[in-house]
Amino acid sequence: MPKKNESFDTLEDKVLEAKDLIFSIRKENEKSAVSFSGGKDSLVVLDIAHKCGIYDVVYSDTTIDVPGMSDYISKIESYYGISIKVVRAPQTFFDIVEKIGYPSRILRWCCEVFKFGPLANFVLQNNVKVLFTGLRKDESKKRSEYTSISNNPLIPVKQVNPIINFNENDVWDYINKYNLPVNPNYKKGFTRLGCWLCPYTAETKWP
Repeated sequence: MPKKNESFDTLEDKVLEAKDLIFSIRKENEKSAVSFSGGKDSLVVLDIAHKCGIYDVVYSDTTIDVPGMSDYISKIESYYGISIKVVRAPQTFFDIVEKIGYPSRILRWCCEVFKFGPLANFVLQNNVKVLFTGLRKDESKKRSEYTSISNNPLIPVKQVNPIINFNENDVWDYINKYNLPVNPNYKKGFTRLGCWLCPYTAETKWP
């Protein structure tokens, strides 16, 4: 007997679900872009969106990204034949640290300043109405409450999460199936590819 909430959806089912969602958004004829973080989840979303005809991609440079991110962004641009828009805050991370001190798990001012702020400016300046993200339910308890279409109060556009129902194995299976150019930092032990000094960035073995 199946366990409660157990899903029999295959990876193929979930990919079709993601594509259907993206195509449904495209029918609304609103300008959209993929919010690319350089990590495995947003890579999968970028690949699926690209196959659905979405070619605008934005990356938010926090100025303290993990090593080699600039080279990886260039590699992704070459692989997909696209130009990724890189956005930044007016000041570097350490410029602000000198004024107000380091962020903490309790006071995480960094995300608002270096990720959401530049992305908000980007969507407003470019009339973007939809951002596709790599957010997944199984990443955390908080994210388990998200749906395929949600919103971020700090970014004034619709947030669409095509792989919301993917688990981590689904992500790696998709990457391996299509031999996607995954960020080399995963092979160095990183599981999160945000800022290199983020307290949420952990290290583990290559899956």
